[in-house]
Amino acid sequence: MADIKIEQTEKIRSIKLSELFPSSSQPRRYFDTEAINLLAHSIEEQGFKSIIVVRPKDGKYEIVAGERRYHAAKKANLSEVPCLSEELTDEEAYQYALDENLKREDLSKLEEVTAIIDFITMKYSISREQIIEIVQTEGHHRRQVGVNVSTSTELQNIQKVLTLYKIKLETFRTKYLPLFKLPEALKEAHLQGKLSYNHVIEIDRVKDAELRKKIFDETLNKQLSVRKVKERVRAVLKSSKQGREKPVSDNLPPTVLKRWNQLKGTDVWNAENIEKMLTVMEEILGIRD
Repeated sequence: MADIKIEQTEKIRSIKLSELFPSSSQPRRYFDTEAINLLAHSIEEQGFKSIIVVRPKDGKYEIVAGERRYHAAKKANLSEVPCLSEELTDEEAYQYALDENLKREDLSKLEEVTAIIDFITMKYSISREQIIEIVQTEGHHRRQVGVNVSTSTELQNIQKVLTLYKIKLETFRTKYLPLFKLPEALKEAHLQGKLSYNHVIEIDRVKDAELRKKIFDETLNKQLSVRKVKERVRAVLKSSKQGREKPVSDNLPPTVLKRWNQLKGTDVWNAENIEKMLTVMEEILGIRD
């Protein structure tokens, strides 16, 4: 977690909501309106029971952690809320917000991977495109060759952040990064909390857009479990594969098919006979040693 020491005594004070503003680099990209309404109702009934972490910026206070509480407080028509104000750099503020969200498990998997990549960018000045390319190429090569192979400084820095959040490089490469390639409908449903990580990854296995949309719609409308989605996907993939690929025997002339069926029921598949068959095939194909 972030190595940020925040003294919680003598630093908590009420600040007007009009003096607070959300951070443009908030790790959380989607806020559930219903959840905010429920929190606002709770605040109206029981009062504001928490704090918002902020930092001074541009004459006001930027929210570091607690943006959902901020929106709920506004809905509850509060004029001010208790805040913990601390001098933090951009990097410290972002890491604190990321740590808080991960600790509360508030982020979707797509928000999580985006936030981690943004943190790497902020900390080591490596662009998102570079991070993805380095992990996909150098990370994959490292797995194939072995862990003792030398790595670039960039990959080492990427791994430092992943280690901080207990994420293995290979897991990041194979399970996190593919989320960026999801169709937009799946991304949005996942960000909005309508579909879990396992749901969207499974549905994305269907590459036919029409069939994928059918499973996607059914999953949302019927709130299918991951197990049910897997069953639907397996059935679709099996059906589409059978439709695309005809058995080789379907293309054989009747006389050849007859002999083929006769061969299948005999005990001719020994080494000597197979050698003879290969010799005949090579002669037909004009293969010479």
